[in-house]
Amino acid sequence: AVAGVVLGGIVVAAGLLAAPVHVERLLGAHRVPDGTSPRVENLVEGLCGTFGVAHPPLFVVEEPQINLAMVATPTGAVMVVTRGLLDGLDLMELEGVVAHGLAHLRLDAVKRGTLAATLPAFLGNDAIRHRLAGRGRLLRADEVAAVSVRYPVGIAAVLERCLAQPRPAASSLFASDR
Repeated sequence: AVAGVVLGGIVVAAGLLAAPVHVERLLGAHRVPDGTSPRVENLVEGLCGTFGVAHPPLFVVEEPQINLAMVATPTGAVMVVTRGLLDGLDLMELEGVVAHGLAHLRLDAVKRGTLAATLPAFLGNDAIRHRLAGRGRLLRADEVAAVSVRYPVGIAAVLERCLAQPRPAASSLFASDR
């Protein structure tokens, strides 16, 4: 029992230390300078007020797929989006995806999701990490986003586009077993 507690403590500490302190270096993302992506910056700013959450810094990963991740860091959550998301979505779709990300903040699910994602592979496969992040958390974030933006068709359209796109490269932040 003592060994299990110690191992559990080590795993939690390792996960917290692995959380991106330097998002650019650890995730291959770069900070979007203020004012350079007004379409998404305005959406994030407006939706932060709707959700009652702090405005997260915005980072971009140069990948063609459409995706977004909310990542916990020691200084707060950051929003990491792909180039495909910034360039490939219309305004309604973009609003739905950003709302989904901010819903994770509102539901206080970003730290748990980041910790689960940073667990070493030897502790379990992607399905186990997904369960540790919280059952139903993605659907719950979609529900909160749809109620908040009042246009679930935009969220549904993005989900359909994501299903149709090619899988991310194995080296991608968004690659997984599932």
